[in-house]
Amino acid sequence: TVSSDTLPATQEHGLESGVFELDGNISSQFVSGLLFALPLLSGDSRIVLKTPLESLGYVNMTLDTLRQFGVTTSKTENGYVVKGGQSYHSPGEITVEGDWSNAAFWAVSGAIGVSPVIIKGLNFRSLQGDRIIEKLIIEFGSMVQRGQNALEIHWGRTRGITIDAKQIPD
Repeated sequence: TVSSDTLPATQEHGLESGVFELDGNISSQFVSGLLFALPLLSGDSRIVLKTPLESLGYVNMTLDTLRQFGVTTSKTENGYVVKGGQSYHSPGEITVEGDWSNAAFWAVSGAIGVSPVIIKGLNFRSLQGDRIIEKLIIEFGSMVQRGQNALEIHWGRTRGITIDAKQIPD
């Protein structure tokens, strides 16, 4: 309950365990947010997706992070089950990988002639959906070379392509 639609505002009550139904094609961030919050509640919860999940790679990244911090979830046919009463436990030091969605802007700049562009700090086994930019700019006609955690992009004879961006929102 929020006291006002303008500031200052106060909030009463909090998130309660239960069944959360939402569309999977709106934003994976809603699913990820619930996956992070629900383990901390006292009761068990379910996330029910009413439509197919888009940006699946980002939810998979969330699930991987939860596992690293000792939180368990279960996949169902149309969502997830999250046991309540869990807590997060630090795995110690972890490495945060480079952001493929931000790298995509630089990759495209190399593909259209601002060349060469070298992008460092990338994980080629990343779960990020936007990792597909490497494949797309090659299909577009650019020349791409992989280095150790880096891409080097050179302009090539480019052509238009058609893509399905459901899993690559950024």
